[in-house]
Amino acid sequence: MAFDGRHFSNGVFEFAKQMNRYQPVMATGLFLPSIDYVELYYSYGGMPAGPVFVQQPLKDDDEIINENIIRFTDLCADNKMKFSVHKDFTRHVLEKIKQESRFGDVLVLSNSSFYTNLGDDTHDAYVENVLRTTECPVMLVSDDYKTPNNIIIAYDGSERSVYAIKQFAYLFPEFKSIHTLLVYFDSGHEGVPERKAIEEFASLHFDKLSIFKLKINPKKDLENWLSNYGNPLLVSGSFGRSGFSEMFRKSFIAEVLHKHLVPVFIAHK
Repeated sequence: MAFDGRHFSNGVFEFAKQMNRYQPVMATGLFLPSIDYVELYYSYGGMPAGPVFVQQPLKDDDEIINENIIRFTDLCADNKMKFSVHKDFTRHVLEKIKQESRFGDVLVLSNSSFYTNLGDDTHDAYVENVLRTTECPVMLVSDDYKTPNNIIIAYDGSERSVYAIKQFAYLFPEFKSIHTLLVYFDSGHEGVPERKAIEEFASLHFDKLSIFKLKINPKKDLENWLSNYGNPLLVSGSFGRSGFSEMFRKSFIAEVLHKHLVPVFIAHK
């Protein structure tokens, strides 16, 4: 569970607490410094493309982070949860996240409060960069996280989307009995790509599975459509490296992440 210096997310801890009720987990609290936004630019030409973030720890970081660590350890003890605390300011934040995620099953962080001091647009770019950097799946939750009563799987027929389904099913068998929608959003095919194969596989891991193709305008209709499903959780393929299809990367998933509409599970190889 990753927390930045300014924020301790109740939603992140609530997610871990609920998972611990199903089966014991080992909760690693990763406490990172605040980032004072100095410079964000995109490189062109021969330079590596992507946002660059310069960090300047704020003066009272240590005090606030130590308070958050005490809060974390108390909550873990109250909920009989095994835990460890990692605090390291000697590395760049993204490098630290990459190293920690290499040895973790899943990284949980708040999409609504993680480094919000960067401002909305920069915050979105920073979270996207975290998603590209991690070497394990990521669960993004809001600070008011509630137990999902529906799973929505974003499927585009690609290896990436099937990989995400596998990782979610293996990591969270607790969600097996929840109503699950496997939804194909792309308009490039008449039907759902390899429907028979994906239905055969997904039905082994999700007891209440529905599969269909959906045509909506994400900018206009997404919130209304999601509101029909109570408290859904979205499962999606990678958000970087080779990237989503244009439909996913620029519309549906980006809109969900920007507005913090629902919890999102993202996995890439």
